[in-house]
Amino acid sequence: MNGKLRTINLTLAFAMILCMVASAIPSFTALEKTEKDTFVGILGDVDMDGRVTIKDATRIQKHIAKIISLDAKAQRLARCLQYSGLNIKCVTSIQKHVAKINLKGKDGERIGQRIYSDYDAVFQTISTAMQKYKQYCQENGYPEFSLGWNTVYESPPSLNDYFSTNTYVSDTEKSDIVKTDNKYIYTISDSTLLITEINGEKITKMSKTTLNPVDSFYYSEMYVIGDTLAIIGIDMRGPDYHNEITSITFYDISDRTNPTETHTLSQDGYYTTSKLINDKLFLITSLSMPYSLDYLNENNPSSYVPMLYTDNDETFIKNSDIYISACFSSISYVNISSVDLSDTSGFYSTKSVLGSCSYLYSNDESIYVPTYGRDDGKVRSFTRIVKYAIDGLEIKEPISAEVNGSVLNMRSMDEHNGYFRIITEEYFPEDQFETNLYVLDSQLNLIGKLENLAQNNERVASMLAGDIGYFVPERIKDQMFAVDLSDAQNPIVVNEVEIPKLSWLLHHPFGENLLLDLGYENSLDSDGYLMATDWKLSMFDISDNRNVKEVSKNVFAETYYGDPVVDSEAMYNHKAVYADISTKLVGFMYTESLLVGVINNGIPGGTRTINSHYYTIFKYENSELVEKAKIDLGYDVPSFVARGFHIDEYFYIVYNKTISVYSLADFKEIAKFNFS
Repeated sequence: MNGKLRTINLTLAFAMILCMVASAIPSFTALEKTEKDTFVGILGDVDMDGRVTIKDATRIQKHIAKIISLDAKAQRLARCLQYSGLNIKCVTSIQKHVAKINLKGKDGERIGQRIYSDYDAVFQTISTAMQKYKQYCQENGYPEFSLGWNTVYESPPSLNDYFSTNTYVSDTEKSDIVKTDNKYIYTISDSTLLITEINGEKITKMSKTTLNPVDSFYYSEMYVIGDTLAIIGIDMRGPDYHNEITSITFYDISDRTNPTETHTLSQDGYYTTSKLINDKLFLITSLSMPYSLDYLNENNPSSYVPMLYTDNDETFIKNSDIYISACFSSISYVNISSVDLSDTSGFYSTKSVLGSCSYLYSNDESIYVPTYGRDDGKVRSFTRIVKYAIDGLEIKEPISAEVNGSVLNMRSMDEHNGYFRIITEEYFPEDQFETNLYVLDSQLNLIGKLENLAQNNERVASMLAGDIGYFVPERIKDQMFAVDLSDAQNPIVVNEVEIPKLSWLLHHPFGENLLLDLGYENSLDSDGYLMATDWKLSMFDISDNRNVKEVSKNVFAETYYGDPVVDSEAMYNHKAVYADISTKLVGFMYTESLLVGVINNGIPGGTRTINSHYYTIFKYENSELVEKAKIDLGYDVPSFVARGFHIDEYFYIVYNKTISVYSLADFKEIAKFNFS
């Protein structure tokens, strides 16, 4: 691996094509019903004869019994007082209406009222983009294809929290696949919830609960809030047009020996992230729409509008809660919902953005959704930033602003001292790049900027850290530089700043003025490009963010050019790292993969990979990172994840359906518990 980043991914290229051809899409706006909305029909008038009679109820019954098949428009009129699948409740609702028993839906709908298409603007936006995309492909000889899904990633915790306070302080409770409240361990493994009681080296099984066993469904992580447990799962084969659905299943665990499921809430889209803030849970998903017009049906909103699901109901996200960005890099939504943990029977508030990007940034007060676009006839691309303020459970109406370029990477957005900072990149022909930095206030007014930062039109890596932004060009031999952001209105380039030798992959605060860094030891290839070589754990002194110093380094494994190759979840997921200031300990699992030859009856028969899994523990003592233990978790077995933590004088590692207990003093194993 040489670190060169010159190849533009085919998927990105086609996404850029879509942006260029979708310029006719309306500007950012809330969708509100107007007099121009299309008349659909009379609610309950399934045969569309202008009246609601018992004949309409009979037609629904025949449809349910598969004697006849109602078209999409008739099904919409038949879904009385709810946007849900046709069932006997629809029949009963019409029968009661005929008997002059007035019913009212939760959205104020009544059987017999005239209804209009709520989603005209959404349909026209998506339809226009698809038509232009198809036309462009035909005119230029490109094949039409679907991009599958557009994955949205959340930016990691901001380094601002480390540099400004030296400790990461947040009201947000973290979710994970393993949780503990220091009395019980909660673990998800192979669609099973296991609760064990821990008392020193003694581990007692409390309960083993089978979750959804469907092959397409897998569980991502969970929260434990007192006697409530919330498990987040993803169904990769949702119904009809909804390819992925993310669910939160709530359990009453007041009796740990018998967890009881209470409610399940779901929303369309692949799981992006979630946040638990003071007993308020926020769920964020991304939903991609197919690029083919064959999937689009104006009379069937489920083909282009995301849905919410409760125990007994299905609803579309309201038109007034959907916001359209001017252009998009994929025809997709970002869906944001909140849940009150005192009432988990339904979502409290939901907002959705049509026109997503690859990254979003959120903290305890705000959610930023940057959407990528390109104006027709113009060379420059732009990012439309959509900001949602969080007020308790309420997701407020958004505000927006535009800046040039597209978001550079996961570490290119943050909020510091009330200002939102974003670093963007613009790509031009012949591998030319421009890097821009923008500063916006709480109302997204642009108050400071620096454009075309990088010399020689190189791609750069960037990192924001308090009042300093660091930039390193792709060719490291070119000049490294920094930006002083202490005056938000007048950011300036400074050259006297010492560029920290951070891996820029994963960071953890480690007490006052210290930052733990896990990543690659970098070197240069013959062309001067940055390349990753060895694996290292470093400690940095961040007391002066203009002179960040590496005070200790432990290079403990080779990668890429070594044998074996090393990999770890800890490289991209901070939840996989145990970092405890009180004990000065750091722990994580990594895997060494060795390619070996296979001999069959004395004849070489190819190769296979052997994986060896280790949990390594370091201690920061006397200003040095010292490896204290390298625990063998398994040889030649499939990959798995592991979590470590300590309680009192014991250290626990949960991995591969096993809980192992070690002495915190010398890390000798003293007990083991197997889930099976």
